[in-house]
Amino acid sequence: MKEEFEKLAASGKIKHGDIDTLVAMATEGFCRHRSWGVGQVKTVDTVLGKLTVDFSDKQGHAIDLDFAAKILEPITKEHIEAKKISDLDGMRKMAALKHLETIKLVLDSYDGRATQEQIQAALVPDVIEEDYKKWWEQARREMKKDGHFKLPTKKTAPIEYETQEVPLHERLFADFVGAKGLKLRVAVAMEIVKGADDMDDAASVGVEAIKILNTEIQ
Repeated sequence: MKEEFEKLAASGKIKHGDIDTLVAMATEGFCRHRSWGVGQVKTVDTVLGKLTVDFSDKQGHAIDLDFAAKILEPITKEHIEAKKISDLDGMRKMAALKHLETIKLVLDSYDGRATQEQIQAALVPDVIEEDYKKWWEQARREMKKDGHFKLPTKKTAPIEYETQEVPLHERLFADFVGAKGLKLRVAVAMEIVKGADDMDDAASVGVEAIKILNTEIQ
């Protein structure tokens, strides 16, 4: 496919700088438009120089290749929005049975980090049709126990996935020490209390946290 696009660029029908973008859309099969949303690439016609895309409100929409490279952004077939188009039933089953895999898929789709609001927007209502609050509470408990998810104390801050596993007591104590000001430290202290049953060394964390809190309060 790249060779065909290079021939079009050589003939002046598309720009050389657009080749990689068009190759990505053709091979991954999905793209995003600022207003039309995510669409699935159905055909690539290098003879007529057109791309045909199925958007939710624009089925079989034909776009000139040179124009497509300007208005469309390629996304991978593993992106959450692409998976919702290609395998919605599979996504619903994953969300029901594998909470952490579902969250990680969303994070991977947004460069490894996403806020609670972004995660909810990606999953509701297509993947999780009802009782999202209950689903999220369970997923959050699992993330706390898992050593790969970095959960912020602020709801507006992004959740991140870390390749290296870090035990819960280490993560929470690091957040506690790094918190600036008594108000934030108290918020993290509450997270330590809630997660105590899942920690390997809750007592030591509690003792050290109390020392720091006493100093902060004075």
